[in-house]
Amino acid sequence: MPRRFARTELLIGSTGLEKLAVCKVAIFGLGGVGSFTAEALARSGVGALLLVDHDTVDITNINRQLHAMSGTVGLAKTKVMEERLRQINPALQLQTRQQRFTPDLASDMLDNQALDFVVDAIDDVDNKAALIAGCVERNLPVISAMGAGNKLDPTSFKIDSIWKTSVCPLARVMRKKMRAAGITADVPVVYSTARPVGVSAAAGVKRAAVQYTSAESSSGSADLKPDVFSSFANVAENFGAGAPVPNAVPAAAAASGTGALLPTANGAQTVVSTGSIAFVPSVAGLIMAAFVTDKLLGLGVFPAV
Repeated sequence: MPRRFARTELLIGSTGLEKLAVCKVAIFGLGGVGSFTAEALARSGVGALLLVDHDTVDITNINRQLHAMSGTVGLAKTKVMEERLRQINPALQLQTRQQRFTPDLASDMLDNQALDFVVDAIDDVDNKAALIAGCVERNLPVISAMGAGNKLDPTSFKIDSIWKTSVCPLARVMRKKMRAAGITADVPVVYSTARPVGVSAAAGVKRAAVQYTSAESSSGSADLKPDVFSSFANVAENFGAGAPVPNAVPAAAAASGTGALLPTANGAQTVVSTGSIAFVPSVAGLIMAAFVTDKLLGLGVFPAV
């Protein structure tokens, strides 16, 4: 093994390094979460990565996304990450797809890829649910990122089954979509138990300005639910497609920490932006990389969900 992984070898042994070197992981979404997951897996010695993201680097990504710098604005995220990861490990086998994952691409992107694990870090709920469904149908191990937007506490992340999540508005929407699709598998997710925060010009950072009530989800687990904005759809309906939505609305939290494509009542989609800061989505991404590495090596660091 190259000396670049000497310190990792001291931790997991030469056998562990050799095992990672023949593994392939797909990362869907290279935003504030997925970019850190991809780089951590490359630095851990995973031998092959499939990177999928349709987007280009925007100047507003600089505060939290690993690939975003002044010189990369306007470039494809997949291209920038490819060049960055090849500098980390020239032997890394890389495939990139500058496309948005959609249900009709599931076969093309998931079949005959020899994938050992899939990381879901995409930020629109319909395609997120479709990716999870595609992995479950194919018995592909998958971990999914829930909401990291409008959060300031990086210590509040947990890994558990999607059915055991609480507080996170995105997780609530995903449970509903998975239930509707007939998916009952215990899909592991990274989610935050911190309540979203909002920004007030008068008072600075404060807790989300809505009343929360304890509600029982159909899965039987207690969930914190805002009285008015109980779902992504309600956010869009109350504010209108394309209308500015206050950062204080907790349902706007999304996996990437940048915003989410939210369905409106008429089936259209609107973008709801959320606040984010460097040390929150990055931590979620690193936790996902740690979970994947643990499962690839069978170390048992993370308990089964």
